[in-house]
Amino acid sequence: ENKSVGVSRAELIAFLPAALRLHQLMVLHYDYYAGLAQRNQSRTTAVAASRGTIYDTNMNILACVQSVENVYLNPRELRQAKVDMPEVSQALGEILEKDPAVILEKSKDLSLRYQQIAAGIDTETAAVLRSYISDNKLAGIHLEPATKRYYPYGSLAAQVIGFTGSDNQGILGLEVKYEK
Repeated sequence: ENKSVGVSRAELIAFLPAALRLHQLMVLHYDYYAGLAQRNQSRTTAVAASRGTIYDTNMNILACVQSVENVYLNPRELRQAKVDMPEVSQALGEILEKDPAVILEKSKDLSLRYQQIAAGIDTETAAVLRSYISDNKLAGIHLEPATKRYYPYGSLAAQVIGFTGSDNQGILGLEVKYEK
């Protein structure tokens, strides 16, 4: 029995179309497909600079920044991971003090990649949520750090200090003056 180890002409001819297609995809159209991969794997988010602290003449804090977190769902990731959303939305509703039906509805909406379900949650609530996600090995629920303006004395001197909007931009008083 004399078997040759070489490749036959028929095998080469059969492999040729696949090799040509691979060459076309990997060499000739490399830039196009690399760009598609980059867009698929990354996203752009704006990170706002932290606002400074405002003190009175006795160095008491009148306005400061507090760390908070925003909570997002990725409906496609939830679907791929086969997450039991009725159960998870009930638990998220309890943790975040939100309506579970709204969370469930947002988890089904595939029109956006990320659906925000909570904004400005405190660090304690975020820790409870992270623990729930970790304990249940859930995919598709994401937390993003953010900041919130905090006024320890409430409305005291509000006409002078001013306030910021939900976008963290100064709207009135010192908050506008020190915007830059």
